[in-house]
Amino acid sequence: MLRGGLPGHPRPARVEGDPRLLNRYDVILLDLIKHPEAKQQPARRFADWLVSPEGQAAIDAYKTNGEQLFHPSADAPK
Repeated sequence: MLRGGLPGHPRPARVEGDPRLLNRYDVILLDLIKHPEAKQQPARRFADWLVSPEGQAAIDAYKTNGEQLFHPSADAPK
């Protein structure tokens, strides 16, 4: 955290590594009663893959310009 904040901003600025910046992504399957048109089987396969060892490895390996953008967390759900 930067001490003293930014000029014109009373709150201190947050920096990489601050746990308050954690931004989790979740996969939620739609309720088939409310959304009967939903493609439940492909969605279930995708959700299962995301939390599988292979899916978690793919998330861990994803980088843009050498920077890791996402961190797998299926073993530590919120």
